[in-house]
Amino acid sequence: MRKWIGVDFDQTLRRKDGTPILPMVNRVKRWLNQNIEVRIVTARLQPRTAGMTCFICGANLCAHDAKDITEQINLWCYMQLGTILPVQWGKSMGMLEFWDDKAVAVRANTGEQLSPSRAEHQWGAKNCEGYCHCSVCGVCDFSDSRAKFPCYIVKESNDSSKR
Repeated sequence: MRKWIGVDFDQTLRRKDGTPILPMVNRVKRWLNQNIEVRIVTARLQPRTAGMTCFICGANLCAHDAKDITEQINLWCYMQLGTILPVQWGKSMGMLEFWDDKAVAVRANTGEQLSPSRAEHQWGAKNCEGYCHCSVCGVCDFSDSRAKFPCYIVKESNDSSKR
């Protein structure tokens, strides 16, 4: 079975306005130059539901299907990466890792959290493994020098309304 790396499309490889996220684009190009297979794994191919806007036209519940969306992603990839990548909706066997703006990494077979959780910050979770209520954001303990992760909330925005 061929191994591959999955990369989310929206807000990982491409911004909402359609422009490329250069550090990620450059990373994908480096992998491709090393003959590593890279695939786009995107929710854009899921069946349309109310409230979900079309990648192509911006409308809700439009007539564009997975084939149309895949063609548009292929075009974007060709223009930005110089090649077309396989596009799929979900994970599959052979995937080594998944690069995504929403994923939280955990150690296999343990459930040990390896990266910060936005949900725990947003909802003020009380069972976030002792990493709660820092002096910077008031929710996490990531700003503490002993903490496992940096306080990403401060990195994302200096706007206190987003904390």
